[in-house]
Amino acid sequence: MNRVGEILLSGIVGTIFMTAYIIRKSRQESELYLQPVLMNKMIDRLNEFPIIRDKLTNPAGWLLHFGAGISFVAIYWLIWRKSLKNISFEKMVLIGLISGVIGVVIWKIILEEHPKPPANDRFSYFKHLLISHIIFSVYAICAFRLLERKNEY
Repeated sequence: MNRVGEILLSGIVGTIFMTAYIIRKSRQESELYLQPVLMNKMIDRLNEFPIIRDKLTNPAGWLLHFGAGISFVAIYWLIWRKSLKNISFEKMVLIGLISGVIGVVIWKIILEEHPKPPANDRFSYFKHLLISHIIFSVYAICAFRLLERKNEY
C-alpha cells in the first residue's frame, strides 16, 4: 500500500472509532452530536442546496465527516512525518487534544455563522467533540503505524 492509501485508511479507521463514540454519547444523552447529521441539517437549511430528506443517511454529511478525518491524518503526516513511527501513547493523546481544540473552534465558528444551526447542548457537544478527537487520533495513528510497518516487510 502506498502512502496515500495509508493516510486514507488511517483516516477512515480513526473516523469510525470517533463516530462510534459520538453515536454512543448521542444515544446516552438523547442529544444530536453526530457530525454527519449536523452537517446534513445545515446543508438542508441553506437555500443554495437541494433538500436533504434523510439527514442520517444522506452521503453529503458522511463524505464531509470522513473527508475531515482523512484530512487530519494527512496533516499529521505532513507535520510529524518522521516521528509518527515511534510516537508514544501520551503524544497521540496530546495530538488528539490539539486536534480536538481545533475541531471545537471550527465547529463553534460554523455553528455561529450558520443562519439556522441545528439545536443541541453546545457545551456537551464540544466536550464530546474534544474527547472524540482524542479517540480519533489514537486509532488513526495506530492504524497508520500498523500499515506503515506492514509495508516495511
